[in-house]
Amino acid sequence: MAPGPHLVHMAQRCMDLARNADPNTSRSLVRLVHSWWCAGTAVQCDTGRMIVDACLDRSLGTFAPKDVCGLAHAIACQRFVHQRFFEQALKYMHGCTLASTPRVSLRAWLHSLVITRIPVPAAHADACLAQLVGPYSRCSPVVAASTLRMLLLANIVPADGAPNTLNRHVGHLLKSVSAASMTVAACQSALVDAVWLIERSPPSWWRNVPPHAAALLEAAKLWHGEPAPLDKSAVRNVERVHRAIERLECSASLGTKVGHFRAPLACPDFRLILDCDRQLQELRTIAGDMKLEYNYPPMVELRQKQLEELGWRVEVVSQDAWPSPSERRDTVHRQEELMLRCHLASALQQSVPVRRRRGFSFLNT
Repeated sequence: MAPGPHLVHMAQRCMDLARNADPNTSRSLVRLVHSWWCAGTAVQCDTGRMIVDACLDRSLGTFAPKDVCGLAHAIACQRFVHQRFFEQALKYMHGCTLASTPRVSLRAWLHSLVITRIPVPAAHADACLAQLVGPYSRCSPVVAASTLRMLLLANIVPADGAPNTLNRHVGHLLKSVSAASMTVAACQSALVDAVWLIERSPPSWWRNVPPHAAALLEAAKLWHGEPAPLDKSAVRNVERVHRAIERLECSASLGTKVGHFRAPLACPDFRLILDCDRQLQELRTIAGDMKLEYNYPPMVELRQKQLEELGWRVEVVSQDAWPSPSERRDTVHRQEELMLRCHLASALQQSVPVRRRRGFSFLNT
Protein backbone atom coordinates (compact mmCIF):
# COMPACT_ATOMS: atom_id res chain seq x y z
CA MET A 1 0.00 0.00 0.00
CA ALA A 2 1.41 3.38 -1.00
CA PRO A 3 1.88 5.92 1.81
CA GLY A 4 -0.57 8.80 2.00
CA PRO A 5 0.30 12.39 1.06
CA HIS A 6 0.86 13.34 4.71
CA LEU A 7 3.45 10.57 5.21
CA VAL A 8 5.17 11.45 1.93
CA HIS A 9 5.42 15.05 3.12
CA MET A 10 6.84 13.93 6.50
CA ALA A 11 9.47 11.76 4.80
CA GLN A 12 10.47 14.57 2.45
CA ARG A 13 10.71 16.99 5.36
CA CYS A 14 13.00 14.55 7.22
CA MET A 15 15.21 14.14 4.17
CA ASP A 16 15.49 17.91 3.69
CA LEU A 17 16.57 18.37 7.31
CA ALA A 18 19.05 15.47 7.09
CA ARG A 19 20.69 16.94 3.99
CA ASN A 20 20.94 20.40 5.52
CA ALA A 21 24.53 21.03 6.59
CA ASP A 22 23.47 23.46 9.33
CA PRO A 23 24.18 21.76 12.72
CA ASN A 24 21.20 23.58 14.23
CA THR A 25 18.81 21.41 12.20
CA SER A 26 19.90 18.18 13.96
CA ARG A 27 17.57 18.73 16.90
CA SER A 28 14.62 19.55 14.61
CA LEU A 29 15.29 16.38 12.60
CA VAL A 30 15.30 14.16 15.68
CA ARG A 31 12.13 15.75 17.04
CA LEU A 32 10.32 15.20 13.75
CA VAL A 33 11.44 11.57 13.39
CA HIS A 34 10.68 10.83 17.06
CA SER A 35 7.18 12.32 16.96
CA TRP A 36 6.41 10.38 13.77
CA TRP A 37 7.95 6.99 14.48
CA CYS A 38 6.87 6.79 18.13
CA ALA A 39 3.21 7.54 17.37
CA GLY A 40 2.26 3.87 16.93
CA THR A 41 1.87 3.89 13.14
CA ALA A 42 4.06 1.47 11.17
CA VAL A 43 6.54 3.15 8.81
CA GLN A 44 7.55 1.39 5.59
CA CYS A 45 11.00 -0.21 5.65
CA ASP A 46 12.16 1.65 2.52
CA THR A 47 11.23 4.97 4.13
CA GLY A 48 12.99 4.03 7.35
CA ARG A 49 16.15 2.94 5.53
CA MET A 50 16.23 6.15 3.49
CA ILE A 51 15.97 8.41 6.57
CA VAL A 52 18.46 6.45 8.72
CA ASP A 53 20.99 6.31 5.87
CA ALA A 54 20.61 10.07 5.40
CA CYS A 55 21.34 10.61 9.10
CA LEU A 56 24.46 8.45 8.82
CA ASP A 57 25.59 10.35 5.69
CA ARG A 58 25.18 13.55 7.67
CA SER A 59 27.41 11.97 10.42
CA LEU A 60 26.28 11.24 13.96
CA GLY A 61 28.97 13.65 15.15
CA THR A 62 26.63 16.51 14.20
CA PHE A 63 24.07 15.29 16.74
CA ALA A 64 24.16 15.84 20.50
CA PRO A 65 24.32 12.63 22.61
CA LYS A 66 20.70 13.01 23.74
CA ASP A 67 19.63 13.38 20.10
CA VAL A 68 21.44 10.16 19.12
CA CYS A 69 19.57 8.47 22.00
CA GLY A 70 16.29 9.90 20.73
CA LEU A 71 16.97 8.74 17.19
CA ALA A 72 17.85 5.24 18.42
CA HIS A 73 14.66 5.16 20.48
CA ALA A 74 12.58 6.13 17.43
CA ILE A 75 14.22 3.35 15.38
CA ALA A 76 13.47 0.84 18.16
CA CYS A 77 9.84 1.99 18.39
CA GLN A 78 9.43 0.97 14.74
CA ARG A 79 11.24 -2.33 15.49
CA PHE A 80 13.78 -1.41 12.82
CA VAL A 81 17.20 -3.08 12.93
CA HIS A 82 19.99 -1.13 11.23
CA GLN A 83 23.31 -2.70 12.13
CA ARG A 84 25.51 0.08 10.74
CA PHE A 85 23.60 2.78 12.60
CA PHE A 86 23.89 1.04 15.96
CA GLU A 87 27.58 0.21 15.42
CA GLN A 88 28.36 3.88 14.78
CA ALA A 89 26.05 5.01 17.57
CA LEU A 90 27.78 2.69 20.06
CA LYS A 91 31.18 4.13 19.15
CA TYR A 92 29.83 7.65 19.40
CA MET A 93 28.03 7.15 22.73
CA HIS A 94 30.94 5.32 24.35
CA GLY A 95 33.32 8.09 23.36
CA CYS A 96 31.13 11.00 24.49
CA THR A 97 30.68 12.42 27.99
CA LEU A 98 27.84 10.36 29.41
CA ALA A 99 27.70 12.50 32.54
CA SER A 100 26.24 15.37 30.47
CA THR A 101 23.57 13.14 28.89
CA PRO A 102 20.15 13.23 30.61
CA ARG A 103 19.29 10.02 32.43
CA VAL A 104 16.00 9.66 30.60
CA SER A 105 17.96 9.70 27.32
CA LEU A 106 20.41 7.07 28.59
CA ARG A 107 17.55 4.80 29.65
CA ALA A 108 15.94 5.23 26.22
CA TRP A 109 19.31 4.42 24.60
CA LEU A 110 19.77 1.20 26.58
CA HIS A 111 16.13 0.26 25.97
CA SER A 112 16.59 0.64 22.21
CA LEU A 113 19.63 -1.67 22.32
CA VAL A 114 17.59 -4.28 24.20
CA ILE A 115 14.60 -4.10 21.85
CA THR A 116 16.70 -4.45 18.70
CA ARG A 117 18.93 -7.14 20.34
CA ILE A 118 22.14 -5.30 19.47
CA PRO A 119 25.24 -6.78 21.20
CA VAL A 120 26.36 -4.32 23.89
CA PRO A 121 29.99 -4.30 25.11
CA ALA A 122 30.10 -4.83 28.88
CA ALA A 123 32.28 -1.73 29.31
CA HIS A 124 29.65 0.48 27.65
CA ALA A 125 26.80 -1.03 29.69
CA ASP A 126 28.86 -0.45 32.84
CA ALA A 127 29.52 3.19 31.91
CA CYS A 128 25.82 3.88 31.23
CA LEU A 129 24.66 2.17 34.41
CA ALA A 130 27.23 4.09 36.45
CA GLN A 131 25.42 7.28 35.42
CA LEU A 132 21.95 5.83 36.00
CA VAL A 133 22.25 3.85 39.22
CA GLY A 134 25.58 4.71 40.85
CA PRO A 135 25.89 5.06 44.64
CA TYR A 136 25.23 8.82 44.35
CA SER A 137 22.44 8.53 41.77
CA ARG A 138 18.86 8.12 42.91
CA CYS A 139 16.07 6.55 40.90
CA SER A 140 12.53 5.55 41.74
CA PRO A 141 11.78 1.91 42.70
CA VAL A 142 9.74 1.40 39.52
CA VAL A 143 12.56 2.69 37.31
CA ALA A 144 15.09 0.58 39.24
CA ALA A 145 13.08 -2.64 38.81
CA SER A 146 12.51 -1.94 35.11
CA THR A 147 16.21 -1.20 34.64
CA LEU A 148 17.16 -4.50 36.33
CA ARG A 149 14.84 -6.41 33.99
CA MET A 150 16.27 -4.51 31.00
CA LEU A 151 19.82 -5.35 32.13
CA LEU A 152 18.98 -9.06 32.32
CA LEU A 153 17.37 -9.00 28.87
CA ALA A 154 20.24 -7.13 27.21
CA ASN A 155 22.68 -8.93 24.93
CA ILE A 156 25.81 -7.92 26.87
CA VAL A 157 29.16 -9.13 25.55
CA PRO A 158 31.84 -9.37 28.30
CA ALA A 159 35.39 -8.48 27.33
CA ASP A 160 38.01 -11.24 27.61
CA GLY A 161 39.97 -10.92 30.83
CA ALA A 162 38.09 -7.81 31.98
CA PRO A 163 36.71 -7.77 35.55
CA ASN A 164 32.99 -8.25 36.01
CA THR A 165 31.60 -4.92 37.20
CA LEU A 166 27.93 -5.32 36.25
CA ASN A 167 26.90 -7.14 39.43
CA ARG A 168 27.64 -4.07 41.55
CA HIS A 169 24.91 -2.21 39.67
CA VAL A 170 22.47 -4.99 40.56
CA GLY A 171 23.08 -4.22 44.23
CA HIS A 172 22.38 -0.51 43.70
CA LEU A 173 19.20 -1.29 41.77
CA LEU A 174 17.88 -3.68 44.41
CA LYS A 175 18.65 -1.11 47.10
CA SER A 176 16.38 1.36 45.27
CA VAL A 177 13.71 -1.30 44.79
CA SER A 178 13.70 -2.12 48.50
CA ALA A 179 12.37 1.37 49.21
CA ALA A 180 9.13 0.57 47.37
CA SER A 181 5.91 -0.53 48.94
CA MET A 182 4.95 -4.10 48.10
CA THR A 183 1.74 -2.69 46.61
CA VAL A 184 3.50 -0.89 43.74
CA ALA A 185 2.33 -3.20 40.96
CA ALA A 186 4.60 -1.95 38.16
CA CYS A 187 7.67 -2.34 40.38
CA GLN A 188 6.77 -5.82 41.61
CA SER A 189 5.84 -7.11 38.14
CA ALA A 190 9.22 -6.05 36.72
CA LEU A 191 10.98 -7.58 39.74
CA VAL A 192 9.18 -10.91 39.28
CA ASP A 193 10.30 -10.88 35.64
CA ALA A 194 13.88 -10.33 36.82
CA VAL A 195 13.65 -13.28 39.22
CA TRP A 196 12.20 -15.46 36.45
CA LEU A 197 15.15 -14.62 34.19
CA ILE A 198 17.73 -15.17 36.92
CA GLU A 199 16.37 -18.61 37.76
CA ARG A 200 15.85 -19.89 34.20
CA SER A 201 18.31 -18.09 31.90
CA PRO A 202 20.84 -16.02 33.86
CA PRO A 203 23.28 -14.01 31.73
CA SER A 204 26.93 -15.02 31.63
CA TRP A 205 27.98 -12.06 33.79
CA TRP A 206 25.54 -12.86 36.61
CA ARG A 207 27.00 -13.66 40.04
CA ASN A 208 25.30 -14.46 43.34
CA VAL A 209 24.14 -11.33 45.16
CA PRO A 210 24.56 -10.59 48.90
CA PRO A 211 22.09 -12.26 51.31
CA HIS A 212 19.94 -9.15 51.83
CA ALA A 213 19.53 -8.73 48.05
CA ALA A 214 18.83 -12.44 47.60
CA ALA A 215 16.11 -12.16 50.27
CA LEU A 216 14.44 -9.36 48.31
CA LEU A 217 14.47 -11.44 45.12
CA GLU A 218 13.07 -14.43 47.00
CA ALA A 219 10.28 -12.31 48.48
CA ALA A 220 9.30 -11.10 44.99
CA LYS A 221 8.24 -14.64 44.08
CA LEU A 222 5.63 -14.55 46.87
CA TRP A 223 3.90 -11.45 45.52
CA HIS A 224 0.23 -12.09 44.64
CA GLY A 225 -1.03 -8.54 44.16
CA GLU A 226 -2.97 -7.09 41.27
CA PRO A 227 -0.85 -6.26 38.18
CA ALA A 228 -0.91 -2.74 36.81
CA PRO A 229 -3.70 -2.04 34.27
CA LEU A 230 -2.86 -2.11 30.57
CA ASP A 231 -2.39 1.01 28.50
CA LYS A 232 -5.47 2.15 26.61
CA SER A 233 -3.65 1.60 23.30
CA ALA A 234 -3.09 -2.09 24.13
CA VAL A 235 -6.82 -2.62 24.76
CA ARG A 236 -7.89 -0.53 21.76
CA ASN A 237 -6.02 -2.84 19.36
CA VAL A 238 -8.04 -5.91 20.42
CA GLU A 239 -11.55 -4.46 20.68
CA ARG A 240 -12.67 -5.71 17.23
CA VAL A 241 -11.42 -9.21 18.01
CA HIS A 242 -13.15 -9.09 21.39
CA ARG A 243 -16.48 -8.15 19.81
CA ALA A 244 -16.15 -11.00 17.29
CA ILE A 245 -15.55 -13.52 20.10
CA GLU A 246 -18.62 -12.25 21.92
CA ARG A 247 -20.71 -12.86 18.79
CA LEU A 248 -19.54 -16.49 18.98
CA GLU A 249 -20.87 -16.52 22.57
CA CYS A 250 -17.44 -17.45 23.93
CA SER A 251 -16.15 -16.15 27.23
CA ALA A 252 -13.37 -13.59 26.72
CA SER A 253 -11.99 -10.77 28.81
CA LEU A 254 -9.79 -7.74 28.29
CA GLY A 255 -6.77 -7.17 30.53
CA THR A 256 -6.92 -10.63 32.09
CA LYS A 257 -4.61 -11.25 35.04
CA VAL A 258 -2.13 -14.01 34.18
CA GLY A 259 0.35 -14.52 36.97
CA HIS A 260 2.08 -11.20 37.68
CA PHE A 261 1.03 -9.43 34.46
CA ARG A 262 -2.04 -8.85 32.29
CA ALA A 263 -2.86 -10.23 28.86
CA PRO A 264 -4.75 -7.88 26.51
CA LEU A 265 -7.26 -10.55 25.38
CA ALA A 266 -7.81 -14.00 26.89
CA CYS A 267 -10.32 -16.85 26.63
CA PRO A 268 -10.07 -18.50 30.07
CA ASP A 269 -12.30 -21.47 29.13
CA PHE A 270 -9.80 -22.45 26.42
CA ARG A 271 -6.68 -21.33 28.34
CA LEU A 272 -6.03 -19.24 25.23
CA ILE A 273 -4.36 -15.86 24.71
CA LEU A 274 -5.14 -14.08 21.44
CA ASP A 275 -2.13 -11.94 20.52
CA CYS A 276 -3.24 -9.17 18.17
CA ASP A 277 -0.04 -7.11 18.43
CA ARG A 278 2.58 -9.74 17.57
CA GLN A 279 2.86 -8.57 13.97
CA LEU A 280 3.52 -4.99 15.15
CA GLN A 281 6.28 -6.29 17.46
CA GLU A 282 8.20 -8.15 14.76
CA LEU A 283 11.74 -6.90 14.15
CA ARG A 284 12.33 -5.53 10.65
CA THR A 285 15.75 -5.19 9.08
CA ILE A 286 16.38 -2.04 7.09
CA ALA A 287 20.04 -2.74 6.40
CA GLY A 288 20.00 -4.44 3.01
CA ASP A 289 20.22 -8.24 2.98
CA MET A 290 21.13 -8.64 6.66
CA LYS A 291 19.58 -11.76 8.22
CA LEU A 292 18.03 -11.45 11.67
CA GLU A 293 18.90 -14.08 14.26
CA TYR A 294 15.74 -13.30 16.24
CA ASN A 295 12.31 -12.28 15.02
CA TYR A 296 11.02 -10.48 18.11
CA PRO A 297 12.32 -8.31 20.97
CA PRO A 298 13.34 -10.25 24.11
CA MET A 299 10.36 -8.99 26.12
CA VAL A 300 7.94 -10.59 23.65
CA GLU A 301 9.73 -13.94 23.91
CA LEU A 302 9.82 -13.63 27.71
CA ARG A 303 6.03 -13.25 27.90
CA GLN A 304 5.56 -16.15 25.47
CA LYS A 305 7.65 -18.48 27.65
CA GLN A 306 5.93 -17.33 30.84
CA LEU A 307 2.47 -17.94 29.37
CA GLU A 308 3.43 -21.41 28.17
CA GLU A 309 4.86 -22.25 31.60
CA LEU A 310 1.57 -21.16 33.19
CA GLY A 311 -0.36 -23.48 30.87
CA TRP A 312 -1.69 -20.92 28.37
CA ARG A 313 -1.58 -21.27 24.60
CA VAL A 314 -0.86 -18.20 22.47
CA GLU A 315 -2.56 -17.78 19.10
CA VAL A 316 -1.37 -14.91 16.90
CA VAL A 317 -4.16 -13.04 15.11
CA SER A 318 -2.60 -11.61 11.96
CA GLN A 319 -3.60 -8.02 11.20
CA ASP A 320 -2.99 -8.59 7.47
CA ALA A 321 -5.43 -11.50 7.38
CA TRP A 322 -8.04 -9.73 9.48
CA PRO A 323 -10.99 -8.64 7.31
CA SER A 324 -11.17 -5.04 6.18
CA PRO A 325 -14.10 -3.05 7.65
CA SER A 326 -14.73 -1.50 4.21
CA GLU A 327 -16.75 -4.54 3.12
CA ARG A 328 -20.37 -5.31 4.01
CA ARG A 329 -20.91 -5.71 7.73
CA ASP A 330 -22.41 -9.19 7.59
CA THR A 331 -19.60 -10.38 5.29
CA VAL A 332 -16.95 -8.93 7.58
CA HIS A 333 -18.57 -10.51 10.64
CA ARG A 334 -18.65 -13.94 8.99
CA GLN A 335 -14.99 -13.71 7.98
CA GLU A 336 -13.96 -12.58 11.46
CA GLU A 337 -15.89 -15.38 13.11
CA LEU A 338 -14.47 -17.98 10.73
CA MET A 339 -10.91 -16.88 11.51
CA LEU A 340 -11.56 -17.01 15.26
CA ARG A 341 -13.17 -20.45 15.00
CA CYS A 342 -9.90 -21.69 13.50
CA HIS A 343 -7.92 -20.23 16.41
CA LEU A 344 -10.31 -21.72 18.97
CA ALA A 345 -10.25 -25.11 17.25
CA SER A 346 -6.46 -25.04 17.17
CA ALA A 347 -6.38 -24.40 20.91
CA LEU A 348 -8.79 -27.28 21.60
CA GLN A 349 -6.83 -29.73 19.46
CA GLN A 350 -3.75 -29.37 21.66
CA SER A 351 -5.41 -31.70 24.18
CA VAL A 352 -6.27 -34.27 21.50
CA PRO A 353 -3.78 -37.03 20.55
CA VAL A 354 -2.08 -36.33 17.23
CA ARG A 355 -3.50 -39.46 15.56
CA ARG A 356 -7.05 -38.28 16.29
CA ARG A 357 -6.69 -34.70 15.12
CA ARG A 358 -8.50 -33.48 12.03
CA GLY A 359 -8.14 -30.46 9.77
CA PHE A 360 -10.21 -27.30 9.81
CA SER A 361 -11.88 -27.72 6.42
CA PHE A 362 -15.19 -28.46 8.11
CA LEU A 363 -15.30 -24.84 9.33
CA ASN A 364 -15.87 -23.62 5.78
CA THR A 365 -19.14 -25.49 5.45
